[in-house]
Amino acid sequence: MWAIGRYDLGLTEQEFWKMTLRQFSLMVDRRNKRDEVERDRADFHAALICSVVASCHSKKSWKPKEFMPTYTNTEQTWEEQLNYIQILNAAMGGTDRRCKH
Repeated sequence: MWAIGRYDLGLTEQEFWKMTLRQFSLMVDRRNKRDEVERDRADFHAALICSVVASCHSKKSWKPKEFMPTYTNTEQTWEEQLNYIQILNAAMGGTDRRCKH
């Protein structure tokens, strides 16, 4: 744990020893999520290069996701997008000015 805190999370000795186990666990979880996002970004960049090269050498127009076997579609429906906007609007003190019939 100490090595993860000091080297992977960049904590000082004092910061590490003052931390609760829950705080440490949350920081490790956040670090793991950041690493996952960085891996996904790197995978997309590699897939983008592959799609450009493949498209140049064939009649088919290739998409990056075709070179990403672990790609999952995470597109939101319009209802999910609307719900998210309503939550943000309420959280920021906005008002809903849509006509309600």
